[in-house]
Amino acid sequence: DDEIQSWGPHRARGYVVICPATLSNLNEREGKFMSMKPLPYDGKLLAPLRGDHVVQEAWESDGIEAIVEELQRDLNVDPDRVVLTGLSGGGNLAYYALFHRRANFRAIAPRNPNFYPQNLGLAAAPAGKGPEPFPVHIFEAGNDEYAQTIGPGGPPGVRPQTEAALAELKTRGFSNVRHTVVPDVKHNESTQYYGQILDWFDEVLGRQQ
Repeated sequence: DDEIQSWGPHRARGYVVICPATLSNLNEREGKFMSMKPLPYDGKLLAPLRGDHVVQEAWESDGIEAIVEELQRDLNVDPDRVVLTGLSGGGNLAYYALFHRRANFRAIAPRNPNFYPQNLGLAAAPAGKGPEPFPVHIFEAGNDEYAQTIGPGGPPGVRPQTEAALAELKTRGFSNVRHTVVPDVKHNESTQYYGQILDWFDEVLGRQQ
């Protein structure tokens, strides 16, 4: 609900916004619902989330694409104008979609993103033949408290993860990649630069503001 409300000031931009929670990337506090009795979701539905991380990301992508298909059917959304952004752990899902499902999107913008290559099934990702012009724009918070590490003693933070993601994109021939560091913004304050994200999507889609 908070995510939907945060896009509210931009409703005049003409986008249909969907904001699913990426259950495979929940923080430990939020993840406690997985052990709730009864579960808020059908246990069979959540079963894939207890297994391989690559399977989890694929499961999440299937869900997002199913919602988009409904929007195309019910609201006549143009399938050639679907874009994707994802915050933090949702950024890792955005990378999964980029490497495996980009044919379903016009542009992808991970924001303050995690990049866990071991969870992305990169060995199975389609390899292009030459430069890949798909538009990618990584937005990074300039004052991210997780810039160097993800918590005390945790894995490398958003900054080194983003450097690794940029290197992977270069290795795979992505030739239309931008990286913007937004000053004075913390990890969970990406709402402050939603306008910049939409400006870039408008540019990619050829939309006039």
